[in-house]
Amino acid sequence: CGFFSGYALKRIGKLIAALIGIVFILLQILSYYGYITVDQDKITNDVQNMFSSSEWLEGLQGKTMTVLTYNLPAGGGFAAGFVLGFKIG
Repeated sequence: CGFFSGYALKRIGKLIAALIGIVFILLQILSYYGYITVDQDKITNDVQNMFSSSEWLEGLQGKTMTVLTYNLPAGGGFAAGFVLGFKIG
């Protein structure tokens, strides 16, 4: 169960990364042709502020594992399988 959850999460993560890349390319194309104006400085500042704290990312990781292993009798086995599935996926 953990292996398949980790594998699926990694696959979904790759899909989300691809979609973000496609949206970025579309925004660049629209900006290039003058359809939109993108405030790159504001985007840079907002993203840097969001990720400047490693606590945010560590908290997200901890919360994810807490939710995935909640009320599971073999939480350790799930976590090990999850990591293995995420690594292989």
